Amino acid sequence: LIRQYSRWFSTRRHQSERWKRWRDLGIGVGNNSIHVMVYLYIYSFFFNVLTFIVYGWDKHLAIKNKPRISENALLLFAIAGGTLGAFLAIRVFGHKSRKWPFLIKLFAVVIIQLVSIFFLQHYGLVNI
Repeated sequence: LIRQYSRWFSTRRHQSERWKRWRDLGIGVGNNSIHVMVYLYIYSFFFNVLTFIVYGWDKHLAIKNKPRISENALLLFAIAGGTLGAFLAIRVFGHKSRKWPFLIKLFAVVIIQLVSIFFLQHYGLVNI
């Protein structure tokens, strides 16, 4: 019985050390957190631009009556970090603006992302 508890405590200690290592890499608050956040901003910028282009290309394909990009692929771009690009493309191109099931899924993605950011920031894993 004592061995079981000691094994449990030792794994807990290793898990907390793992989180400390993640924070030391800059994902949390620390000296290295600035450069990781810069990488996240660069990733976010380029992925939003890519998502905007993909939505525009799908609108172009829709106008030309050619085979199109699936809604699941478009949502996957939003999930991967291109939410702002998706909303901007919907506004600029008027693409998928009347498709309520798609818009509800896109808003669900936004809510999930906002809740995730809140929890990551609340537990100190990301400093935004």
